[in-house]
Amino acid sequence: MAAIERKIYVDYNLQNNKISNVHADLFNVGISRKSINYALQASDNYKVIEMNVSSANTVTISASVFSAGNQVVVEQYGAGQTSFVAGSGMTLRSDSGKLKISAQYGACTIVFKSATEATIYGNLTA
Repeated sequence: MAAIERKIYVDYNLQNNKISNVHADLFNVGISRKSINYALQASDNYKVIEMNVSSANTVTISASVFSAGNQVVVEQYGAGQTSFVAGSGMTLRSDSGKLKISAQYGACTIVFKSATEATIYGNLTA
């Protein structure tokens, strides 16, 4: 599994021995644009995957790639509809079993419950 570096900054007041402020760059995500069908990889954790494809395309989500709590955002950047496919041993869950992004520039978030189960939230259609 790829390591994710996140920085946390703490302002500490030496006069009263108290932390006065804590902030982090947790919301600075990477963006990766794809032009063909794509299988998610561990290095995609906390990234936005832009599917820039003119025809129908798929994002495959395989088992044992991610851990509980990992998440990936997928955007249908191109005109071709993006569908999600479960790899062997992977269970995908969504509202009413919808596994396609509804329109260009629509997006969804995949939240991993375990190495073999994920829920997809967002702009989905049947």
